[in-house]
Amino acid sequence: MSQENKNPYGWDSDIKVEKKQSVEREEIENAFFNTFKTPDGKKTLNFLVETFLDARVCSPELGLNGILYGYVREGQNYVVREIQKKIKKAEDRRKGA
Repeated sequence: MSQENKNPYGWDSDIKVEKKQSVEREEIENAFFNTFKTPDGKKTLNFLVETFLDARVCSPELGLNGILYGYVREGQNYVVREIQKKIKKAEDRRKGA
């Protein structure tokens, strides 16, 4: 590597890793966008939203079991929200936002 491209503190490898991770993150977001923007993908995402996000997370009347179930349900909700977030990021990049 030439000296002008090298960070004086040796952080050049950190910058390369961050750029690689950024590219990989965009590729994944684009893959989610491409998958879930098809008619079947939209139908699948709607099913996930109705099944997980629109459902009650926990039932206080179940006591401790209801609370523990709530943690499991939140994990399920997190997956659906992550899918939605990745689609939105890819969509925003395509719109130039």
